[in-house]
Amino acid sequence: MTGSEITALTQFEGRPIRLALDRLAGKIEKGQGGVDAFFSFLDETQDVELGRTVAVFVELP
Repeated sequence: MTGSEITALTQFEGRPIRLALDRLAGKIEKGQGGVDAFFSFLDETQDVELGRTVAVFVELP
């Protein structure tokens, strides 16, 4: 799908943070596979550390 922005929402320390999907990456090997999603912050935030695991709720168009 071209031209549609995929947005998402997460919470960190009780505060909502809006995200935008930048890119997807996938890898498949025999018997296993996975997908990584890379998001950028739409709101200014300095609180979430790189590598931190958070729940992300994606809003599909």
